[in-house]
Amino acid sequence: MVKEGVYMDRISYNDIDFNKLTKLDYDSLESDIYIDKEKQRIYKIFKTEDLCELSYKLVKLDLLQRKNQKGKMIVPDTTIFDRHFCGTIEKYVPGVNLDDIFIKYRDINHIMKIFLDASKSLQDIHEEKVVVADLNSANIRIDENDKSHYIDTLSYRVENLDNNTVSYLLKEHLHSKNIQPKKITKEMDKITFLLMYFNLLFNKSVNEISYSEYEKKEDEIKCLKNLYDSFKLIKSRRKNIDVPYLHEIIDPLNYKKY
Repeated sequence: MVKEGVYMDRISYNDIDFNKLTKLDYDSLESDIYIDKEKQRIYKIFKTEDLCELSYKLVKLDLLQRKNQKGKMIVPDTTIFDRHFCGTIEKYVPGVNLDDIFIKYRDINHIMKIFLDASKSLQDIHEEKVVVADLNSANIRIDENDKSHYIDTLSYRVENLDNNTVSYLLKEHLHSKNIQPKKITKEMDKITFLLMYFNLLFNKSVNEISYSEYEKKEDEIKCLKNLYDSFKLIKSRRKNIDVPYLHEIIDPLNYKKY
């Protein structure tokens, strides 16, 4: 039997009026996703019916609810049951995904401010003993006040409950260094965040960015000079590396001076 976590509201699948919801055209192996923009709610109906997997998800949800004291993660607050646990409902955040901010904004200072907020939020999540693991720009939502929210939280690693997905950027990075980790750590999250930043800034992976190209970009974006050591470290052949959080390199209170 699938046991429900104590922090979850619960509704019946049959009580959901799917005619009032919009199904997202999103290719997910995990779930079918629907949105109610009027009530700002996201519905996820899982594709699996494996009771062991569903029980695992429910235990993880309960832990995430307990951990999310700083509110940086969008954790489902409602479970959906049919014959068994089959889905979740969570808050919808109006705004854009992080990978769209270069389209929405042209001011590099504004963009940096958003990245710095997302970096601080990542540190807050790590302090709650949670590892994002599948860290990518589509899983960070930027609201209308430029605040970051980490979504798709069921893919995270929390306590002894492991993650089931790893971001493409991190996978590529680990493969290039012939690293096969037993688990994804917060140190790998920090590397992935910088990989993601460089990827969005240069529109290519770190492995494809030459040193000369980076140095030329420094003339346009001054803060890259402060990030050069981390860039070199990530590109190096060293395997066990640790990089700072972005907001530890670039001062959030004085980011415009860069």
